[in-house]
Formats: sequence, C-alpha cells, structure tokens
Amino acid sequence: MKKKILYVGDSITEGISGVNYVKYIEKEFPNYLHINQGLGGDTLLGISNRLMSLLENEEFNYIVFEAGHNDIIIPYFEKQGLLLKMTAKKLRSRGSIPTDINNFKEVLENKMREIKKITNAEIILTTLSCIGEVLNSDLNNKRAVINRSIKEVAKKYKCKIANVGDAFDEKLRRVDSGNYLLGGFYKLMLIDPIFSKKNKWAEKISRHRKLYLTIDGVHINGEGAKIYANEIIETLRGCPDFV
Repeated sequence: MKKKILYVGDSITEGISGVNYVKYIEKEFPNYLHINQGLGGDTLLGISNRLMSLLENEEFNYIVFEAGHNDIIIPYFEKQGLLLKMTAKKLRSRGSIPTDINNFKEVLENKMREIKKITNAEIILTTLSCIGEVLNSDLNNKRAVINRSIKEVAKKYKCKIANVGDAFDEKLRRVDSGNYLLGGFYKLMLIDPIFSKKNKWAEKISRHRKLYLTIDGVHINGEGAKIYANEIIETLRGCPDFV
C-alpha cells in the first residue's frame, strides 16, 4: 500500500487560481499517494478544523500544513469594495474565520497540540509566501509576524518546517516587482482562475503585471510553485523513513 501525503491549506495548496505546487511534488514522488485538501479562502481555524475531521476517518504518513494567508487577506477584503466585503462575509459564514495576527501563535499552538494527540503523521508546516510582491508593505509586515509564529510553533511541537517565506523573500529582494495585489472581484474570482490554468498563461499574466513569483501578488505562478515544491520536497526527504 502506498504511503500517503496529505496537503491541507488554502487556495495556494488547492491550486485552482495560479499554478498547483502539489503537481510538482507528485512528479518527484510518484510512489506516494498525494491527497490535496486545499480550499480557497480558508484560514488557520478552518484548515485546522478540516484536518481534525479528516484525521477522524483516515491515517496519513505525512501532513503538509499551509495556513495564514487568509487570516490577513479577509480583514483586508473587509476594507475594500462591496463585492470583496461580501466575499469576506461568505467566507466567515462557512467557518473560514480569520485569527488576529497577535493571537496566531497561541491558536496554532493549540491546534498543533490537538492534532498531535490524534495522529502519528510527520507534520510539515509551511511559512507564508507573500501577500503582494512589495515586501515592505503593511500586509507583508503582518505576514512576517505570522511566519515567526509558525517557526516558533514548529520548533516547540517538533514539526518540520518548509521555509517557503524566506525563499520567496530572498528572490523578491533581487527584483523590482510591481505593486499589483489581487485586483478586483471579477479578476480575482472569475478571470484569473480561468486564464492561469496553464503555466505559460500564468507567466504571461505575471509579466503583464510586473510580477515574478505570483499572478496577482498572492496566487503563485510556475516559479512560485517550484519554490513551494522544492522547499517541501527537501523537507520531506529529511523526514525519518521517507524513501
């Protein structure tokens, strides 16, 4: 029976808008069963609760846990136009409730404690990539706070860390990215998911917006997906008994 790798996260992991990093890992490790449970718009609380439900019925060997982008983005939406405010309200109503960045570490600790009680799977936490490619923005400063929390919790609870955030930062410091961020409702929800299905289309969108690792400041293009995949692949290889 194949060993199973579970991926839980938000739209970055789901891969419907932008390029799906999980597909790169599938090609690298074809002898594993790869289960993608990413859900666009989900938050730390929503992702953690979904994972707890999954673990009630199934066992996994490795869990890749990606969460935190929407804990910043949903409050950002709530300060935008009507359609994005409605989107934020809908996400909250389904259980994708954002955690304040000042409480993120405590909530993540509590969830890791609960998850560790019901699974022996090796857990890999990923740090957040970017929220806009301009690194000194207010949203990326909030991301930095969350990334520090993720690293500290990973160390405390003996989780592996796939340090995507630092890899993104290193790359973005060497380029002059545009300040495009998510666009309006129609581009974000309707147009970009269709026109980024293929890598070459995603790259064209990125170039048009003067972006390097994402199509819209958040959802990743092929280069961004390779960073995610490479960081997770190297982390998986460092896990005990991973072959």
